[in-house]
Amino acid sequence: MEDLHQLTDDQKDILKKFSKEVEDLKLPYRNQAYIVRWLIARDFDIDKAFDMLKAHTHWRQKFGADKLTDTWIPTSIARSHIPLGFLGEDIDKNPTWILMLGNMDIRGVLKSVPNKEMLNYCAWILERSMRIIERNSKKNKTQINRLNIFVDLANWKVADLTSWISLNFGKDLAQMYEANYPEILGKLVIFNTPALFSVLYNFVKPFLSELTVQKIRIIGSDKNQWQQEFETLEETQIPKKWGGALTDQDGNEYALKKLGMNMGKRVPPSKYISNQCPELINVQ
Repeated sequence: MEDLHQLTDDQKDILKKFSKEVEDLKLPYRNQAYIVRWLIARDFDIDKAFDMLKAHTHWRQKFGADKLTDTWIPTSIARSHIPLGFLGEDIDKNPTWILMLGNMDIRGVLKSVPNKEMLNYCAWILERSMRIIERNSKKNKTQINRLNIFVDLANWKVADLTSWISLNFGKDLAQMYEANYPEILGKLVIFNTPALFSVLYNFVKPFLSELTVQKIRIIGSDKNQWQQEFETLEETQIPKKWGGALTDQDGNEYALKKLGMNMGKRVPPSKYISNQCPELINVQ
């Protein structure tokens, strides 16, 4: 569903009733495009949607979500070792990010940054995206904007993505997302995926709703196939590395400076806050 006009008459009545029922809750946004997300996530069951949204308001207060975009600053490890860049808004005004997960030292980052801080980082990205989405909702009150994420797994390391520390964080992230950011995802495109990626995905998938799973697109190394997913962006928004025309002034094809992104690098063991070496799962 991309627009409130797509609601049936019954769903519109439910949305109107639900909007009144949540008037006393402390919500970050109150427009219809925001409130309807909770109903969609609970199949328009008002009681279940109310319980979900009420639990979210408690989580926001405990987690400090309202302060993330204004005062929270990611750790230096996150800023220098997570290769995430903002591509801008696509033709439908959906904020779009790209993550070079294959280049990231996932185990090193997770052993150097407390789990709560890593969840803060992910929530920080989601909250920044929600700010953009809600800003655009004020311009078009019926449009339901969402977040798009591209994940490049080129150069991935089996040991990084199949370690217990990585898998468990993936589970925690999935649970946080499903409980607190329903229907914010437009599409998650994971490309350059090797065969063993299924190990990670099959571990995390049970913690995702069917609505979320339907928005995940897993593509191998077929360049023609995954480049089609970028078609909602202007060529000048897409780094040359992924088939676009965007480069830095020095010709860098990843456009790192323009996207505010790094290439990802190994975290020195001296930065680890835990000496625990997570075992690998059996990938045979």
